[in-house]
Amino acid sequence: MAGFSGINVALQTLLAQQAALEITQNNVANANTEGYHRQEAVMKAGYPTRSMAFTNSAGVQNIGTGVYVSTIKRYSLDFYETQYRNQLSQNSKYNMLADMLTEIEINLGDSSSDGITDRINNFFAGWQTVATDPDIAANREDLLETARALVEGFNDRAASLIRIQQDQNVAIKQRVDDVNSIAAQLAKLNSEIGRSQTETTAPNALFDERDRLLDKLASNIGTTVHIQDDGQVLVSIQGHAMVIGSRNFELETNPVAANNNLVQINWADDSTNTALEIQSGEIAGIMYARDVVIEDQLSRLDDSVTSLANRVNAIHRSGFNLIKPIPDTVDPTLITNLDAITGIDFFSLTSSSISLSGALNSYEGIGGTYDIAVDVLDGESASRQVT
Repeated sequence: MAGFSGINVALQTLLAQQAALEITQNNVANANTEGYHRQEAVMKAGYPTRSMAFTNSAGVQNIGTGVYVSTIKRYSLDFYETQYRNQLSQNSKYNMLADMLTEIEINLGDSSSDGITDRINNFFAGWQTVATDPDIAANREDLLETARALVEGFNDRAASLIRIQQDQNVAIKQRVDDVNSIAAQLAKLNSEIGRSQTETTAPNALFDERDRLLDKLASNIGTTVHIQDDGQVLVSIQGHAMVIGSRNFELETNPVAANNNLVQINWADDSTNTALEIQSGEIAGIMYARDVVIEDQLSRLDDSVTSLANRVNAIHRSGFNLIKPIPDTVDPTLITNLDAITGIDFFSLTSSSISLSGALNSYEGIGGTYDIAVDVLDGESASRQVT
């Protein structure tokens, strides 16, 4: 019997070492697999048996039965995983914001010969030419052309910024859809983990997939994660549950009419539609670029246009047309033919637009109206509605 016992010990040892080798091979094979965690075979001594071959004055003795793989350990620490995801959310936010700022910077770049700076220079150069030779109608027509080019330049810049803002709006919707999809997958995994978990066997492959999804979720939006003893996960955002057991709760995007139909994010089950203030993840980076950076650039553009129009109008109202100037010795209130003085604005300025004044049309045939972006000044016109 002792011989057979020795053969059995040798067999158990070979099987255990073979299992350990297979686990090592699996680790190597998955070295580049996203979400995979290294595994290790945990060995334990076999349960001893009583053998009559080892009987002495103390009685029958126990002998070992070799070694066996008691469990397959998965290397993962929840504390470090949590810290990693927190940093991942912040890193994703700022990486996305950097990409958004790069796109905006390219939009605002003024390196071409037809940029805003050159158009402004040409505009004031046109005024200088008119001031030098005010009696030449061609100079006035050239000035209007440079003004038209400047107005179109402002229009193009505003339209480009708004287009980026609309693209960001779409990107937010897409990422909210991704977040909801991940939450649904995690709820399904919770059910599978609950069915697969036993006292001696852990579903390591399911745990890997769970953690991969949690990482993906963290890159999109900041979450609070708690891993339960049975391996199932609880996920919440700002105190509101997103995943509990096999249930998941969805986010939704709703356009805000008072904010040019830009979307806000709220819980689908929230009847008050209270907007969430997303602080981390790619969504936070996109929303900051959309709501802060773009709005700031549009506001600055509005201020620049308003200041330019008001300054030019103030000077233009004191000028004269080509008919004749009014002598200083004559009281303008006594003149019945007021065609001798323009007294009109160069730009027409409203709360939502700027254009060359239509009144210029009646003076020497050199007038014309050229609209700038409808939203440049107050950012609230219909042209900025996002669909």
